[in-house]
Amino acid sequence: MKKLFAFTLAVLFTSTSLFANVEKIKFKKLPQNTQEFIELYFPKQKIKSSTVDKDDLNTSYDVKLKNGTEFTFNSKGDWMKIDCGDKAVPKGIVPEMIVSMFKREDSEAFVIKITTNGKTHNLKCSNDKEYVFASIVFNKKLMNDLLKNLKEMNK
Repeated sequence: MKKLFAFTLAVLFTSTSLFANVEKIKFKKLPQNTQEFIELYFPKQKIKSSTVDKDDLNTSYDVKLKNGTEFTFNSKGDWMKIDCGDKAVPKGIVPEMIVSMFKREDSEAFVIKITTNGKTHNLKCSNDKEYVFASIVFNKKLMNDLLKNLKEMNK
């Protein structure tokens, strides 16, 4: 019985360390590039809340604006999710080449949510359509080099 109790306690202590530890933090305590991103693309919006979510394996930051926009940033301060509700994700976040692709189908559509796992970017549009793109498409330098090479090959 003592062994079962000791085992149960060991499992309990081990498993609680795997649970997330979410703490409220001030905006100025977020990574510098997170602050700069929000100030650049959402300059007039007020911060409703910001938290750090830590567990044994990962750290992430969640930010909510008073207008309802929600973000998740990774431990380096790079965005992983931008959810603008029913409003458009600001121009400049989604490459223009991608915007023009779905605008051909529906000229009134705009991106309202974007998430990334580092390998792909998932976009949700105002017309309820969803698109998935390889992350390379979001790297302007790589895409420009690729397009340049393709043009040279087709000469």
